Amino acid sequence: MKKHFHISIIGCLLFLMLNGTPFPWNSGVFLTRTSGEKAVGMLTPLSAATPLQMITGIKAEDGREEERIRIEWKDPNQCRHYFVYRATGKTGPYEKIAQTGDPRHLDTDAEPGLKYWYKVQGYRDGGYTPLSGPESGYRKMPVPKGMDMDEIISRKKATPVYPTAEERAKAERFGKVLSPYYKNSVKLSFIILVAKYYVRRGDLKVLGDFYHYSLNRKYGSVFLIGKNAGFTYTVRLENSRFVRIASNWDRTLLDRLMENAYFYCIYGGDRELTGKNGNTYMVPHFEAVGFTSEYFKNDRNWKTRTVMFDSDNAELDAMINRAGRWKTGN
Repeated sequence: MKKHFHISIIGCLLFLMLNGTPFPWNSGVFLTRTSGEKAVGMLTPLSAATPLQMITGIKAEDGREEERIRIEWKDPNQCRHYFVYRATGKTGPYEKIAQTGDPRHLDTDAEPGLKYWYKVQGYRDGGYTPLSGPESGYRKMPVPKGMDMDEIISRKKATPVYPTAEERAKAERFGKVLSPYYKNSVKLSFIILVAKYYVRRGDLKVLGDFYHYSLNRKYGSVFLIGKNAGFTYTVRLENSRFVRIASNWDRTLLDRLMENAYFYCIYGGDRELTGKNGNTYMVPHFEAVGFTSEYFKNDRNWKTRTVMFDSDNAELDAMINRAGRWKTGN
């Protein structure tokens, strides 16, 4: 009698395993056979009593919060369990990141700025829904606070140093190239005063320390990439005249000017940027109303040796002109 009783229990367990039924003492564990789904870790039962409909209406937040990505979906099946899958590309591979009993998930492990793709699958009464279509979302990357202009000006106390006669000769040669573009000291002081006003109001941010830049002669723009507290951001300046002039400069001179430059920027939302690994990032993007730079960074004579170019963008320029004359000839 006992022997037959044990055999019956084993038979029941095998039946449950083959039909993908959750064990009553642990509803989070499913013993099923693997299907042909491409998603990593995808499990489906051998058979289902009733065909289930695909999960629909998936929504993933696009940069709404810095702490997480909220994913929600609609389920016509009223499933008891949901599996959330994530990938860094639309076509995968997808990896299971969560199991939940609610039609929503908060992805707090997402890398800030990195664009993710999500799919969802439901489970109910021994059956799995088809894997849903993909939906993308990303966790917002922090926006840089920008630099304090008074602090920037307070640093300008350095005396140019020439380690060698060759360096001195190069500085003199480049100085002649830049001298036609030095801003008049009175005009420069006024422009700095206007810029301070906008920075204090929070309308402008001063950004510098870029690690990459490029000139686009076709569109007359400069594109730069920088980092703040480990997070990437981008800046664009539209000035066809500067691009035309700078394209003929010695690359060493241009590199130095961009390295020493401060760009006065307006935040323009997030911009798509492709990383070296091929992943897509959504990073804070700024449109520059102008920039200043010097051959010698923090030169104590900066008021007479600063070049400045402003934006060709009429909309940005109009905002500055309402408070003062940003346009002064360049």
